[in-house]
Amino acid sequence: MYRRINLIILLLLLVLGSCDEQELRFEKSYSNGEQIYQQNCAQCHQADGKGLGQLYPPIEGSDYLKLHNSELVCIIYKGLNSRIDVNGISYQQQMPGNASLSNAELAALLTYVRSRWLLSKEICKEEDVSGAMIPCKGIDTP
Repeated sequence: MYRRINLIILLLLLVLGSCDEQELRFEKSYSNGEQIYQQNCAQCHQADGKGLGQLYPPIEGSDYLKLHNSELVCIIYKGLNSRIDVNGISYQQQMPGNASLSNAELAALLTYVRSRWLLSKEICKEEDVSGAMIPCKGIDTP
């Protein structure tokens, strides 16, 4: 009987401990991603993600972000050189790529963007970025 109680307590501690570890990993990735966003994206998309009028599109509340979530790695890495429509407004401004970012930095940036503006608590991993980069190979940089 005592052995069973001890086993249950041990399992509870393991589950609670892993939740804390997962939360710490998320917070670290989010924080790193926020710094990367401020350094590489905020000049155009602004710190609050609201964009800059009709010059640079918003990320906050963006239907484009939701519709193209799976393409974000390529978009951030390679940039965009074509017209896009965001929330019914057309944007023609070129977005430079960030090819100097490592997979770890791209993963942190995506964790931040998806968490902040898509309300996702999922950590983007380097492996996710590597896999998402495969379709990018055939896309020309602007």
